[in-house]
Amino acid sequence: MENTEFRQRISAFEKGEILWRAFPGRLEKHGADGSLQLTIPYDRVRRVRIAWAPSRGQPGRMLLELTGDQSRVTISNMHYAGFADFEDRAESFYPMVWLVALGVRRANPAAEFRAGERAEIYWPLLCFASGALAMLAGVLFALPIGAGDGTTSAFIKAGFILIALPLLLGWAWKSRPRKFNPDTDLDEMVAIR
Repeated sequence: MENTEFRQRISAFEKGEILWRAFPGRLEKHGADGSLQLTIPYDRVRRVRIAWAPSRGQPGRMLLELTGDQSRVTISNMHYAGFADFEDRAESFYPMVWLVALGVRRANPAAEFRAGERAEIYWPLLCFASGALAMLAGVLFALPIGAGDGTTSAFIKAGFILIALPLLLGWAWKSRPRKFNPDTDLDEMVAIR
């Protein structure tokens, strides 16, 4: 029987590592003591979402979200190693993502496969980030240019904006809400980081 395992410690409050075991027909969550805590049959999953969700402390964070009729489970590839120290466990996370997504596709052909941020969150975040960048540009250009070297000051101001703009555009592209086909697009979903 084919299965993959993924171990993670989510935070400092966890006493040990959680074990996720993906099988062709289900996903299991085992506690630090080895006890079975949760079983997710793939035929009950209504939506699978894979998202790139970086943060300051977790720049390579990917999420796998499984949504059923009444519940939602989110799993990340990041492992808590210590205060402000997270380790990327992609080498065992990605095989689990593949097995789960393809298992859901086989068990429930009507399931929806989404990538990126949820649409109800993406558009407000994009508007806020664009507005913040516009305000930064406005403040920087409103600041007086030093009397000594106006050219250097102007280049520094433009540099801040030129650094922030690609970051915003990269996030906007990678996090855009979209559908994907697990049979053909899983490599692209994983490589987006």
